[in-house]
Amino acid sequence: MIKFKNIYFNSLLVSTYNKNVKRYGYTPQGLFWNSKKSQYHRFEIIYSLLKTKLPNYNDIEIADIGCGYASFLNFLNHKKVKFNYSGYDINENLINYCKKKYPSNYFECSYFPRKISDVTIISGTYNYAVTNNLKSWEDYVFFNLRKCVLNSRLALIFNLQYTNKKSFIRNHIYFACFDDIYKKLKNEFKSVDFFYSSKSSTDIYFIILK
Repeated sequence: MIKFKNIYFNSLLVSTYNKNVKRYGYTPQGLFWNSKKSQYHRFEIIYSLLKTKLPNYNDIEIADIGCGYASFLNFLNHKKVKFNYSGYDINENLINYCKKKYPSNYFECSYFPRKISDVTIISGTYNYAVTNNLKSWEDYVFFNLRKCVLNSRLALIFNLQYTNKKSFIRNHIYFACFDDIYKKLKNEFKSVDFFYSSKSSTDIYFIILK
């Protein structure tokens, strides 16, 4: 059942993002980000987690899930670090755009890494919910996380909008109750850590280590 729900939600997401990209173009706003500044704040935090949680982070293989127009790749290209990047998105239009803009990198239409990577990065991918049914959306998130962890050699790093109250969905944005989601993650995966930064004050970052 969850597999069919996953397919249905993915189709709704593709349609929604296509309409927004048509309106705003391949920009942060086109992918429902507030701004490039907030987007890059998240990237900086993820990059710092790569360095602290993976001591041998140089020359690692990175899978970017929900890569959009590959803004994280652009961010990494300005860092003095060696890496092998693969981008994945369920939206074929976005993947085609990435292939044209970054022909030397690997991109594929998928919701999980199609080949084994050292670490999987998921930034903002599960924030925009296409349902008001909280359980259905959280089932969708965990279904995708399981698939991504399977093809991650060392770790998976992802973020969510969070609340200290009960989880809720408002104006299509999913806010996860920190205590509940952390408990679910620890029950599901062997080693889970979290990180918070005032630079990205509405987000909580989770690190699933293999």
